[in-house]
Amino acid sequence: MSPPRADFIKSEDISIKSDTLSSCSSPVSAAQVAMTGQGPPPCIHQGCPNPAISNNEWEDEYCSNECVVSHCRLA
Repeated sequence: MSPPRADFIKSEDISIKSDTLSSCSSPVSAAQVAMTGQGPPPCIHQGCPNPAISNNEWEDEYCSNECVVSHCRLA
């Protein structure tokens, strides 16, 4: 028995409502996540559903400047 085959997802087949990715600024589109295969880790700001973006200053843990500032205020 062979392992399951990975099928590629077309960006037009993905339906994610934009409001689920909008609690912080600069959301990554569903098509960008699908193209990478495995999405980036989530933003560590509590309540933010957006994926973290690559940034040396944030150590790839946040999705935006707003989430960095909000998280630091709470800490």
